[in-house]
Amino acid sequence: MVALFFGVNMNIWIAATLFFGGALCHAFMSRLIRTYQCLKFTVELTNQLVTLVSLVSYDLSVALKKKYDSLEESGMSPEQISIEKKTDKHIIKSWKIVFAQKTFASYPKVFRSLLTNFDWDGALKPLDDIYEEE
Repeated sequence: MVALFFGVNMNIWIAATLFFGGALCHAFMSRLIRTYQCLKFTVELTNQLVTLVSLVSYDLSVALKKKYDSLEESGMSPEQISIEKKTDKHIIKSWKIVFAQKTFASYPKVFRSLLTNFDWDGALKPLDDIYEEE
């Protein structure tokens, strides 16, 4: 004799429970894996962007060094060169801030939520070091 639960065969209840349990487990696991893949992609993309900006900054610092050398050779006073250096430092600082703001804003919303704890100041600190060395 087959056991009945609410007038329905128990095998159907067990099958339905296993089916819907598997569907929920699949939905949870696929969401977890997708989130992990998005996080991995976002971190790698951000690292590549920071590396690119670091390389551009290094090239820019070399160009600025040549600019200051040329200004000295042309006979410009040290005070005027100092003013140029302060102006360039301000421009570079503004550029760094705009880069961080624009980069964060251009990420898709799915990835942007993963970057809330990203340390832009720490990531862009080497850029400050490059200009301070020059």
